[in-house]
Amino acid sequence: MRPPPSVGALVLPVIYRAIKTHYPQLLLRNPPISDAENQLSQFQTDLIIDNMFCTNRTVQHHVLFTDNMVLICREGNPLLSLGDDRETIDNAAHILLLPEGQNFSGLRQRVQEMFPDRQISFTSYNILTIAALVANSDMLAIIPSRFYNLFSRCWPLEKLPFPSLNEEQIDFSIHYNKFSLRDPILHGVIDVIRNAF
Repeated sequence: MRPPPSVGALVLPVIYRAIKTHYPQLLLRNPPISDAENQLSQFQTDLIIDNMFCTNRTVQHHVLFTDNMVLICREGNPLLSLGDDRETIDNAAHILLLPEGQNFSGLRQRVQEMFPDRQISFTSYNILTIAALVANSDMLAIIPSRFYNLFSRCWPLEKLPFPSLNEEQIDFSIHYNKFSLRDPILHGVIDVIRNAF
């Protein structure tokens, strides 16, 4: 099983409980991902949970959950008192999340239309780094709401109200090689994970 670290923090507690209830004998591993689609198509890994888009025909997926996007800032950020003033938000420094190898061109385009003049001051693929930077600066970032709910317990973060952004959604799915369904235990594990969400 290979969710990226940040996704793993969201899903692995739920998955671990569900699998241990139905398959207590299984050992779960969470090694790093290098090339998700190839690793799945070549049976180098059994499952990947992520928001990636796969083009390989042997890789199937099922959406586990859909999450809304939120604009975040640190507690006490002066922008919290301004509401959804687009110009002020555009002029603030932003951190851009760069998902690795994933196809989010539609979402990126819609976000760019919402914030056409935003000032990108930092980019990162690591959502943990982004949350820590936002909590310790006046920068803003757009992240999925479940990550905000998780990270706001670790850092002093707040959501900036921006209704049109909050309507944007991102899917998190379980991915596997379709031929893996021939293995009855793996097929059962996939069903258990799907039912856990």
